[in-house]
Amino acid sequence: MLSYQISSLKRLLSYDKSHEFKIIFQIKYSKETNDDVVIQKEKRIIFTTTINQARVLSKVIDDKYRNDPTIKEHVFIINEMNQIKSADIIDVISRMANGEENQMISDDKMYLYNKMIAIFDDENDSPDCHSIIIECEYVDNNKLCGIITYIREKANGSVDEIKLMGGTQHYPNYPIDNSLLFDETNASQGYMCIGVSRQNAWIEWDFGNRKISMTSYSIQALYKMKDRFQPKTWKFMGSNDHEKWELIDYKGNVDEMNGGDFSGHFECMKKGEFYRYIKYIQIDGCLSWLAYKHNRYIIAISSIEFFGSISLDNA
Repeated sequence: MLSYQISSLKRLLSYDKSHEFKIIFQIKYSKETNDDVVIQKEKRIIFTTTINQARVLSKVIDDKYRNDPTIKEHVFIINEMNQIKSADIIDVISRMANGEENQMISDDKMYLYNKMIAIFDDENDSPDCHSIIIECEYVDNNKLCGIITYIREKANGSVDEIKLMGGTQHYPNYPIDNSLLFDETNASQGYMCIGVSRQNAWIEWDFGNRKISMTSYSIQALYKMKDRFQPKTWKFMGSNDHEKWELIDYKGNVDEMNGGDFSGHFECMKKGEFYRYIKYIQIDGCLSWLAYKHNRYIIAISSIEFFGSISLDNA
């Protein structure tokens, strides 16, 4: 682990006059165009330091140095970080090089810090290099053309590859599968759950052999009338084992959904992680502004669309 590396090799930095060394991140990903053409893309991030500093940072580099003390660079090849800004990667590595503990890392960069530790500690534990990354970016205010739309189009209109679950008290005329239809013109094509507790106020997506990395998302309310069960406070969680859940985004007291076209597009707080399972949890609804507290957990959603990246296992 990184902590072991720093403690056992820190003496190397006392009077560090070792030769220059380059840590290179070669980030590869595939971007599919609207013409179904897959374009292989790549970007390189180069962090210049000394060989001693690099050995402290990375067990992989230290092991390589012990076999060949003349090495001048090492390339880490990764695929799963294309949504992360190069500046953030450089910032986190710089902080690690300065010996900052994880308590000094901001919450929005903690996932990146942990990922870099895994990569530096064991290259084989780095993000899967045998995956294909498909980008589904939010473009031109098109709120319903993202990850779910991509999967549906690739399956010739079917959404069977996405498994949906929700709270137990479904309204029969508004089944949960309606939320995948993305019909903006027909208000009846939506999902409604009439739960009276938070335990029932949720929707969960299972992407099966895919994982998605959310950068943003859109929500379209079911009813196009003010104060009619529109979401007000909610959060999105992600998991890969259906046991440990991590916060992706939280929004509180949002009034954007309670007027206009009764929809909204929202940026995620946490970006970069890939998850098989995504869960929406409604904490409060617009009716609570009218003192109808007992109806705050009613979900009335026409659609939810995700934007970001899809990771496909290509092994």
